Amino acid sequence: MEFVNEKAVDDAGVSREVYTAFWDQFLEQCEGEDEQVPRLRPDFSEAEWEAVGRNWVKGLLDLGILPVYLSSAFILACMHGIDSVMMS
Repeated sequence: MEFVNEKAVDDAGVSREVYTAFWDQFLEQCEGEDEQVPRLRPDFSEAEWEAVGRNWVKGLLDLGILPVYLSSAFILACMHGIDSVMMS
């Protein structure tokens, strides 16, 4: 990761800023008030969804970052490989 024209030693600060910026931008495209749920989009390919997943896992493993505004039902479904969630 590299910020253009910024000199910094990454003591997790720069990395944390990159992950935070990614999730802020991604969550703007989600639906919901208190909890955000990603919506399927025709302009998002399978490769792009896989990239979102890789960012999620890498941020979690490297820095313990979990996008807290994502729906807990969505997070659990992703972690357990569940394709759909029925809410009553």
